[in-house]
Amino acid sequence: MTKNSNIKSKYEYASLNRKIIAFGIDVVIITLVLSPIMNLLMMIFFGFDTSHMVDIDRNIEQVKTMTFSSVIDSFLDTMSNLRYIMVQLIMLMFVIVYFVFFWFKMSASVGKLIMRCKIVDADNYNNITMKQSIKRMVGHIFNLLTLGIGLFMADFTKKKQGLHDKFANTIVVIRKKESGD
Repeated sequence: MTKNSNIKSKYEYASLNRKIIAFGIDVVIITLVLSPIMNLLMMIFFGFDTSHMVDIDRNIEQVKTMTFSSVIDSFLDTMSNLRYIMVQLIMLMFVIVYFVFFWFKMSASVGKLIMRCKIVDADNYNNITMKQSIKRMVGHIFNLLTLGIGLFMADFTKKKQGLHDKFANTIVVIRKKESGD
């Protein structure tokens, strides 16, 4: 038995359900950590002024007569909307750094660690590189553009790889239970 096949025999491919549960755990963690940061950023950018918020009830009639170009013009003219977009971009960067950092350093996000999953190179089962971590994130962005089809394709591939895994040449595995477990 070769070294590579010996390593492969210790793992099995993680199911889509396990990966979805792991992602749900990550969402909860990200929400708990980033909510206070988001609130702090909102106070820095907006102070305690809530006048930047849209009053939907008051503007219902205006919405009926709006055109696409008037919405874009209004949107671009409002500085508070640009500040809000800035906060959202900062939060997006936090999320991207969270996943890329944990994938590279721990071979799994916190949710995947809790679910006993590990992200490895599809060819040699080694820990993934920073380049693979970044490619996985880019692949996840493509998954969003395909409305999740790239994620669900994992149920139909031999190695349970989603589009992001194929793009980065990674797989998600779990350690097989030993006979004494």
